[in-house]
Amino acid sequence: MDTTQHRSKRLCTRSQAQPTASKPSPLLELPLELIFITAGYLPVESLACLGLTCKELYLSLKKEFTQPLKDADDMALKTFLKLLERDLTSYIACPTCVILHPTTLAEQYVVTKEHQHTSSQAWSKCRATDAKAQRERTMPPQFSSTIFFMAMKAYRQGQDTSSLLKLLSHKEIVTQPGFAQLTTSEARICDDTLLVRDQTVFMVPSPQFAPASISGTFGYCRHSMLSVADRLSDLEWVGITVPEAGEMEYVGKGGLTWCDRCHTQLKFSFKSCGKDYNAMFVTRWMDVGKGRDENDPKWRSRWDSSRQDNDWGRSNLAYEHASLSAMFEGAYNFQFDSLLTKEDETELCAKCPLGGAGEGDGPKLVSRLGVSRFALE
Repeated sequence: MDTTQHRSKRLCTRSQAQPTASKPSPLLELPLELIFITAGYLPVESLACLGLTCKELYLSLKKEFTQPLKDADDMALKTFLKLLERDLTSYIACPTCVILHPTTLAEQYVVTKEHQHTSSQAWSKCRATDAKAQRERTMPPQFSSTIFFMAMKAYRQGQDTSSLLKLLSHKEIVTQPGFAQLTTSEARICDDTLLVRDQTVFMVPSPQFAPASISGTFGYCRHSMLSVADRLSDLEWVGITVPEAGEMEYVGKGGLTWCDRCHTQLKFSFKSCGKDYNAMFVTRWMDVGKGRDENDPKWRSRWDSSRQDNDWGRSNLAYEHASLSAMFEGAYNFQFDSLLTKEDETELCAKCPLGGAGEGDGPKLVSRLGVSRFALE
């Protein structure tokens, strides 16, 4: 008790010796013994915040304020960081790393192909998680969960989000055995939620149609998988019409599919690009969520990989499937080839090998359209 009384006298002395303070905190007028007893009933995160609000109080009861936080679990630490985040406008509380990330260093959290070749041990946990999602193609290329949270916080604060959304955009043309591939992605905030659209354009020689790997499968979210085995039965089963040879002039072929466990929509489209080339367009729209915290239902469902066998994830998540593309594009009649510029089409054709994939050079081209994990990675 003597120690507590000594601390109390020292606390009063400090509070009275603050000439720059506009008004001493009413809390400092209470006996330190009462403050100490009251603090014992507070949650760990609230106790830590109390210590930060009053320097004199913190210096007097430093051990009592800091030790519980050091012993706290991740849940308490996350709650504490979210409380701090409210007043730190240029920081976000990362739910994966359980630390604060500064918005001023947003570019450090972009995951590009160059970054994927560096040692993951040097990465932050959130960056490593994003890199894994991109390799599995369950998230768009160059998508960063950290930048997503930064952009949505800036949006709620009424700040300009264009520079952050630009970091979530991507464009790249690559050449694979037997075809050329253009990948683009873009993020927009619509109705207080982040929508992302990414599109992959495969340019293949005519009359061959598209690449297919031995596995012949790919995932477009964590719950759904398409297969090109057994004459593209998966695509046809979900209502996607695949053109036969000689039908590529008819661009109405194709169709939509979606996941009912997360807000993801996928569109297949086909087009002839002159007499020498055919193109397949795979466009995906995602509603990522509001980005307030990791408990956002749309965000959580995107990372939950549970699904029923042979169910395709078609359960009871209620949303208008066509609304994702309509919200992003501002219209229901999205023209699939509107994103492909004449310059990009010319470059794709120039990089597409007319001879196709030869023996031992990679996956063969099939007589009908196929989609593969190889092609979409």
